[in-house]
Amino acid sequence: MRMNKIPATMLNMDLKKVDVFKVDELMPEDYIEIDGVVCEVVDITPLKDGYAIKFLDEYGEADFIEVADDASFNFYVLVDE
Repeated sequence: MRMNKIPATMLNMDLKKVDVFKVDELMPEDYIEIDGVVCEVVDITPLKDGYAIKFLDEYGEADFIEVADDASFNFYVLVDE
């Protein structure tokens, strides 16, 4: 799976699914799958009943979702082709 808006230094790299992380294990700059699209985590904010995750979508546009405390996400890393 390839992202369209990765930095120029990473254009020759692919994303590889390597694990499943719970929301409390995520950090900014992690790559996770949201609604079938690999996105970059920008920020994670704890809420009363879960977390708000700000992310960059495949077009480089910022968006956010709110998830429950027990949410989990497919976790990806960049690898050389």
